Amino acid sequence: MAQLGAASGTAYFPRRLERRSEAIFFPYHLGGKRVNWKACAFPEKDFIGEKGGKLCFYNLDRVLAAQPGDVYLVEGEWDLAAMVEAGFPLDRILSVPNGGREKKDDGEGKPGEPAGYDYVEQALHRGLGRHRRFIWCGDMDDTGLSLRQDMAHLLGAAKFWFVE
Repeated sequence: MAQLGAASGTAYFPRRLERRSEAIFFPYHLGGKRVNWKACAFPEKDFIGEKGGKLCFYNLDRVLAAQPGDVYLVEGEWDLAAMVEAGFPLDRILSVPNGGREKKDDGEGKPGEPAGYDYVEQALHRGLGRHRRFIWCGDMDDTGLSLRQDMAHLLGAAKFWFVE
């Protein structure tokens, strides 16, 4: 947790808990500046982000500074922490800032392009695309599989691998 810059504290969680809870705070940085934070409640599960905070991959600055190689993508900060604990290099792991998104309607009532992923395009613009492969290590539930499909589309299927 120290490597991630995480801190402990308390926060109010209005969505599910509707009360204050102990939490771990994960800072989101972009271009060397903190642009957001996410508080993760425990022992019960709930999340809250900084009001007006910018969406970006968690740990993006470290991955952008690394030499080109493989990048592992996970669904949350706890998953990223588990990968670090398992021995994966910190500068090779990204977490999405939040879960899957609704698909834009293509005008004919069918889902079209993924919506709400501007942070992926911004990361690619900053140089994320120079990495060799993106390896998805997400959940196998419907949300995780949908998110995997969206990331493959956005990052490019030719460079996208996944673990089941």
